[in-house]
Amino acid sequence: MDNQIFDNYQKRILKSMSTPNPESDDFFTILSKILDNLKKYINEKQFSLPGFRSEIEKQFKITDTSDQTANHIKKTLLQCNTKAEAIITITDLYNMVKPISLQIGSWTTIASITEEFMSEIEKSILNSN
Repeated sequence: MDNQIFDNYQKRILKSMSTPNPESDDFFTILSKILDNLKKYINEKQFSLPGFRSEIEKQFKITDTSDQTANHIKKTLLQCNTKAEAIITITDLYNMVKPISLQIGSWTTIASITEEFMSEIEKSILNSN
């Protein structure tokens, strides 16, 4: 295997560390998207407590109901009684969840690139025999 192939994979891995995959489907990316959607809902709609709670239920339908983290976040959001509380709570939760989702997105991309690179090495070894 030549050095240029290695260098290309190395560059892709380094790039993925600084620009994670926003389309990752890991749990924390899903939570991050839910919180983004709730933030948009609050900013774009006339706030009403029943409407906000309904939106929370709608957003969390895609999560596993046995997941304690998702249940805790949902419960925390449902405890909000005003728009101001909701904004603060969403912001606080987002600031905890988003960095984790970015990190996991990077790891997922790196794992994918590494698998591709390992396949390239295997092909190189087989072709040299």
